[in-house]
Amino acid sequence: MRAMLFVLLSTCAIAWPTTYIPPQQAEAKPAVEAKKPPKAFITFQAQSAGQLLDAWRKLSKAAGGEKIAELFEAWLQETLDEKGLTGLDTVRPLGGYLALADELAESQLVFVLPIGKESDFLELLERLDIDAESLDEVPGVYILELPPSPGVLRFHEKHAYIGVSIDAAAFTADALISPTDLFHKDTSGLFTVRMDTAVVSKAQRQSLLEGLDAPLSLIPTQPPENADVAKPVEGPVQGIRQAADLFLQSGATLTLRMPFDRDTVCGSLELDIEAKPGSLLAKFLAARKPATNRFAHLVTPETAAATLITLPSFGVEVRTLMALIADELANEMVRPAEDRKEITKELLAGIIGSIRTTGGEFAHVVVGPDKNGSFCNILAVTHNNPAKVEKALRDAAKLLPKDDPFAMSVKFDVAKAEGTAIHTLDAAISLFGDLQLSIVAEQAEPREQFSAIAFTKDAIYMTTGTQAVAAMKQALAAKPGGVQANAILVNPKRWAAYQLAVEGVKEMEDVPDWIVRIGKEDRLQPLCELTTTNGETFRLKLTLDGKLLPMLLKDKLLE
Repeated sequence: MRAMLFVLLSTCAIAWPTTYIPPQQAEAKPAVEAKKPPKAFITFQAQSAGQLLDAWRKLSKAAGGEKIAELFEAWLQETLDEKGLTGLDTVRPLGGYLALADELAESQLVFVLPIGKESDFLELLERLDIDAESLDEVPGVYILELPPSPGVLRFHEKHAYIGVSIDAAAFTADALISPTDLFHKDTSGLFTVRMDTAVVSKAQRQSLLEGLDAPLSLIPTQPPENADVAKPVEGPVQGIRQAADLFLQSGATLTLRMPFDRDTVCGSLELDIEAKPGSLLAKFLAARKPATNRFAHLVTPETAAATLITLPSFGVEVRTLMALIADELANEMVRPAEDRKEITKELLAGIIGSIRTTGGEFAHVVVGPDKNGSFCNILAVTHNNPAKVEKALRDAAKLLPKDDPFAMSVKFDVAKAEGTAIHTLDAAISLFGDLQLSIVAEQAEPREQFSAIAFTKDAIYMTTGTQAVAAMKQALAAKPGGVQANAILVNPKRWAAYQLAVEGVKEMEDVPDWIVRIGKEDRLQPLCELTTTNGETFRLKLTLDGKLLPMLLKDKLLE
C-alpha cells in the first residue's frame, strides 16, 4: 500500500537532511563499535494498520456518505493486489523515534514497523516498487530506494527499522531502541507523539534553537499598520525564542495525541504539557487562568448556530504576533469606501489594538426561528476604543449629501439599553465599505430587515434581522461572561430551518448533506471545540466532529 508507507517514510525523508553514506564509501570506514541505543527526543506511534484503515472507513462514510465510502473502497482495491498488506503485521502498532545529535543534521530519524515474515515484508516492498538491496559490507542492512534519498533497513525483534539520515555502518542492532521501550501502553489515540526535553543536552538545545531562526525570520517585526501605535513595537521573535529555550531546559514532557471515537465519529487533538514539579514552567502553568469568551452569554437555547473565538491573552509576544497576522489579513481583505475610510480606520485600529493588549474576543450567533420564522444574526467583537468608531460614523453621516443612500439609511439614537445608544441602518448598507459586518438574511418570504449597532466602552455589537433592535437590547442587557472560549456550535433542527428560510434552499432534500447527517435534534451540538485545563499538567484539546468535514472541504472531498 504505497500511500501508507510513503506517508510514514517519504514525507519525513523529504524534509530531513540526509547524511547517508553509500556502499562504496562505507567500505573505507572502520568498523563501528557496539553502542547503547540512543535516548529518543521524540517518539511517535500509531494504532495498527488495520485500526487505521477501519477508522478511515468510518470517517469517510460519516463525512461524505455512501458515495465517499464506495470511492475509498475502490481505491483500496486498486492500490492493493490479492496479497494486500501481507508482510506488515496489521494488528500491532506502528511507530518510530527521533534521536538528537549535537549537529541537528546528524540526528537519527527511525521508523519502526511491525512485520510477519521478513521475506514477506521484502515482497511487500517489491509490490510497492520500493527497491531493497542487501548491503554486503554491513550484514543485515538493506538500502531502500526512497525519494528523495536512500534509506536503510534492518530487521530487529520482529520489526522493520527504517532509518533516514543514518550511516549504514552505524545501523547496528544494538544501536536500535527496542519496541518494548518505544511503544507506550496507552493506545487511545490514532496517533501519539511525545517529546521529552529531559534528554536534550546543552549543545543539542543550541542546535534546536538555531534551527528555529529560519522560520522565525519570516515573522514581521514592524508594528501593525492599522493599530493605534505611535512608535514601533518590539517584534515577537525574541520572546518566542526565549520561550522555546525555557521549555527545552524545563525537563517537561509534551504529548500530542489524536483520539478517535468510532461510534460517534468524533476526533480530537490533545496537547499535554507535563511540567517538572516545582519548575518555573510548572508555576507558570498552574497560575494561568482558563480561557473564556465574554460573549458566550449570547448563546441561548434559541441559538441555531454560533462561533466563539478567543485569541491567546498570555505573553505580549504571542499577542503581538496575532495582531500582526490580523493586520496583514485586514490589508488584504478590506477596501473601504472613500466616504467611510475613517470609520474603517478606527474600527481596525481598535480591533487589532485589542488583540495586542488583551488577546481579542469575537462571537457570531444566529438566533431563531421566532414565531414568524425569522432569524437574527448577532456579531460582537472586543475593541480598544469604540467611541472613536461611533464618532467617525456620526461625522461621516453629517458630511454626506442628504440624498446619499448611506446618509439616508443611518438613524442615530433610536433606542437605548444599559446606558448605551442603539443606532440603525439598512441591512444592505455596509458601514465599512468592502468589510461587510452585517449579515443580510435573504428570506424566502421577503420581510423588512435592518441592522442595529451599539458601542460599549470596550466592545462593538451588531444585530441584523426584522427584530434587530429588540435583539440588541437583549444582548446588551445580558451579563457578559461564559465558559466556552473557542467553539463552533450547531442546533441541527434550527440550522436546517435556517437553510430553508435564509439561504435560498427551497426543499428539505436540498439541505446540504452534512447538516442532515449531524442529526435532527433541537439542541446545540459542538462541531468543533478548543478547551484548556490548567495545573502542573496543562492540556489543550481540539475536538472536531467528523461530520463537519464536508463543510470544511466542500467539493475537494470528492477530488
